[in-house]
Amino acid sequence: MPLHEIPEPSPNGPYFRTFWQPDSQVALSVIGTYGEYSAPENLRVGDVYSVQAPMTAEEVEWRKVRVAG
Repeated sequence: MPLHEIPEPSPNGPYFRTFWQPDSQVALSVIGTYGEYSAPENLRVGDVYSVQAPMTAEEVEWRKVRVAG
């Protein structure tokens, strides 16, 4: 099942990346890159930061519009 990346608003991007699986309505946030004071120091790039469920298609669209401005 494919994951779709949801753009992160500044200042979260590029430190966090969020991926969404539409069938399960689950979103995973992972560490995208490390930045002092921007990412938890106990996590490495690629580590899961959070799991959110459910995340509906409407919320995904709202997040895309918010980032696009």
